[in-house]
Amino acid sequence: MSHQKNQEQGILDTQQDTEPQAHGEQRLEQTESTGTTEQPGQPCNVALVAADKVASIWEEVYPLLEKAQVYAAGELDTQDFFAMIENGDMQLWIAEDDNGIFAMMLTEFVKYPRKKVMRIVSIGGEGMNRWMRYFPALEAAALSVGCTGFEIFGRKGWLRVLKDWKCSYHVLTKDIKHRLQ
Repeated sequence: MSHQKNQEQGILDTQQDTEPQAHGEQRLEQTESTGTTEQPGQPCNVALVAADKVASIWEEVYPLLEKAQVYAAGELDTQDFFAMIENGDMQLWIAEDDNGIFAMMLTEFVKYPRKKVMRIVSIGGEGMNRWMRYFPALEAAALSVGCTGFEIFGRKGWLRVLKDWKCSYHVLTKDIKHRLQ
């Protein structure tokens, strides 16, 4: 497991534009958008934040993550993500400009018996038209560690944005904790 995590971190450490940034980030190279409906907006940087640098920007990222958690089903609380990012189980990606961080995304690698995917766990913030053009570079990062696809557990509205994605199945949930009492 440790070797697998090191390999995954390795791809993320050697991305296209590896010029270190202020937060120990690795910037993604902007590429042409594939499969999105958004038009380009103002320039920004999209970067993977090094796990050991997450604490330095957590106060800026936390409110964005908190807003995204409104749509979760209670599997994790916003506070739970910090340790998962720091120990390498999840990756924190940010979009920023001269005014600071305006969007974030959490990913994790999921290894099934017959394939490996990058799962988008959470996305929050503003300016989707600015950072969506980086998705092809994110795909390249996933491919470079052996992923053959992506997953996202999200609202149906994502299908309007991610035109080249499909809805493979629905996740149905039922809360039964009241029966424990």
